[in-house]
Amino acid sequence: MHKKSKISSWEEFYQTQRSRNVKDHLIELSQRIVSDIKANQEIDDSAFCLAPKNFTVNVPRDQKRTVFVNVIFNVNSLKIETLFHGEKTEKARFIIKKGHVVNEFKLVRESDYTEELKTYIEGAFHVILHNEYDTLVEKFY
Repeated sequence: MHKKSKISSWEEFYQTQRSRNVKDHLIELSQRIVSDIKANQEIDDSAFCLAPKNFTVNVPRDQKRTVFVNVIFNVNSLKIETLFHGEKTEKARFIIKKGHVVNEFKLVRESDYTEELKTYIEGAFHVILHNEYDTLVEKFY
């Protein structure tokens, strides 16, 4: 796990979610998302920072910004925040949170995990990996 993780393993993390009464299908969906991110972005567990209510995914680099996805666990939904990569979508809320511009997707069921969301995760990864986020956001404002 990432050096700043508050939880040291996926098993402990998912047990924490179960103790918070997060629905099993959401835990399974999050496991699929993790698997896809690892495969598509070619990263390993060291890129994941686990906390009691969420996990973030970091680019495997030492630079100013590293987080490109934040996955928040609620009892009945997952909230996935992808850093802005130049596009907005009607399916996600577009918000500014703690100085970051993000697209926020709410997932309640498996069908909410769409190809569009996967594209947004890929775009956020690319922008952060290549250190383009600050320039992109400056142009946006």
